[in-house]
Amino acid sequence: MIKRKRMIAFMSVALCVCLAFSLCGCSSGSNSVKSGELADVWSLSNAEYVLREDGKRIGVGEMVFDTFKGDVESAQLMLTANESIGSFMLEMGDLTLLGGNRKLSKELFEVYAEKYIEVTVPSSDKTAIGFYPDALIPINKYAARRENKIAKGDNQGIWVNLNVPTDIYSGKYTGEAVLTLNGEKTNIPVTVTVFDIEMPEEIHSASSFFMEVSLIGAGETVTVTDELKKAYYDFMVKKRANLRNIPGYYSNGVVYNAQAFADDVVEYAENKRVSAYSLPYYNNGGALDYNYCVDVLSALAVKNVSLREAGNKTVDLFKKAQYYLGTLIDEPSPQTYDKVKDCDLKIQKAKLAVGNSGVLDDYPDLKASLLSIAHIVTTKINSDLYGTDTVGGVQTWCPTIDNFFSETNRALALERLNSSDRTGGEGVWWYGCIFPKNPFPTYHLDDNLLPSRLMGWMQFDYKIQGNLYWCVNYWSKYVSGNVSASDIWSDPVSWEDCNGDGRLIYPGSKYGITGPISTLRLENIRESNEDYELLWLFTEGVKELNVSHNRSFDAESILSSFYDALYEGVFVKSGVNGMKYAEERIKLMELIEKIYNDKDAAVSALSNY
Repeated sequence: MIKRKRMIAFMSVALCVCLAFSLCGCSSGSNSVKSGELADVWSLSNAEYVLREDGKRIGVGEMVFDTFKGDVESAQLMLTANESIGSFMLEMGDLTLLGGNRKLSKELFEVYAEKYIEVTVPSSDKTAIGFYPDALIPINKYAARRENKIAKGDNQGIWVNLNVPTDIYSGKYTGEAVLTLNGEKTNIPVTVTVFDIEMPEEIHSASSFFMEVSLIGAGETVTVTDELKKAYYDFMVKKRANLRNIPGYYSNGVVYNAQAFADDVVEYAENKRVSAYSLPYYNNGGALDYNYCVDVLSALAVKNVSLREAGNKTVDLFKKAQYYLGTLIDEPSPQTYDKVKDCDLKIQKAKLAVGNSGVLDDYPDLKASLLSIAHIVTTKINSDLYGTDTVGGVQTWCPTIDNFFSETNRALALERLNSSDRTGGEGVWWYGCIFPKNPFPTYHLDDNLLPSRLMGWMQFDYKIQGNLYWCVNYWSKYVSGNVSASDIWSDPVSWEDCNGDGRLIYPGSKYGITGPISTLRLENIRESNEDYELLWLFTEGVKELNVSHNRSFDAESILSSFYDALYEGVFVKSGVNGMKYAEERIKLMELIEKIYNDKDAAVSALSNY
């Protein structure tokens, strides 16, 4: 049996220094709490966690955010109770820009209490049993239910998101938060460093996360309305984990009226925070209905032309569109390869039929976009499914994450990306679904956060175009072929011996929230996708710098030094923890800041790589 107590693999040893404020007995004002009373307070990387009963870490009790304009950055404050605590609360204060009178409003912070879920059967032989932090409950809602208590000896995490405005002044902001334990208040230092970098408005890392609409009612205690379904969709878009189906899809079912879909999808095509959406299809007795594919694509073409003719010169309803035939050819075996080819041929034939219909003749960009629509198949790259427009096969490959451990497989993925066998080319995504397990990156509740945090870096590095995920709200329990109801707040097992897989959110109504409740894992996915945008900004900035300063810097080669410092294949390198990750991220932001604001300094800095 795995020991209940263990050191988290990526714990930042550098945090283990004496507390620098009141809860360690140091003076910080009249409200200081004496050493040994109530709790030790310490900080923790947002790429790590600590189990509830895993022992205290004596560390620096402060909150530090290293961020940039338009970013959402997270920080963790940890409490380890020396005595039973009947109530805790954290309230953020306004921060002030050093050397100026600019303010960072406390209203930009969101404060959450980390709710712990007990794991009694680990997801792999590399994880442990115990109480894991997962659900992030708005701290006022947590207190309203009188759950803001800490037993003697336990850890309690407080998670804080900072929503950074795009028009904020860059620089260092300082201030304080107020921590209240059993009515006693103490001040917590807060530092926010805003780099002079602006998050791109458009998301460049595509994702397709499935939400099982029929299961929303299994968790919510209120009536599931169309408004509630949309609240779920909008919430996930905010977290940069795009849901596969647009909200109208849920209301109309799988057989979605083609014209209704074309009308409904416009707002999502124009929303730069939406990275992808699935096209509806019809499973006609185990076969893809070709005529329905033509109807949907035709409706999109006619709608798009009407929008262009009405003056919208940029809208493209095909750019984010994709086919994923989950009820027909998910994870195909050799016995179903013929069905894969048949489905692919029908999709390709439908695209060509609409493309050659004349509707898009005046809009060659739309026609090219139509012919490039991805058809995602969850399978390893293998020659048995190589196809052409007339033979059929796989147009967009989507292996599980562990396939990219192999350098040979990564080279094969690049080869398919560069293939000219298909009109519109081929694509490569990746996905996780129960498997793989630790030490590969996963979204399991009892797995480490850092490997999945680095997935955004790996995805950019390996030119993986999108991330597919099987479910965000699997609030049932599947064991030995049987599906049963589950108390998701106390039982983390979603599928056999996997904890939390398929459950990235919790229902909000228990805490009076319209929409879902986030998790450490979902916030980690968001942070990972924001890192992807930093890598994109770096690459685009180097291209511009090369032109403006007649240079030939190789962005990929420079970024490889960051990749090599953090991971190999899809594994986090030995010795890399949350602090090392944060250091590399700061170094990257420093370079990007120079590239966009001081090109001469950027030339000097890049020359060192």
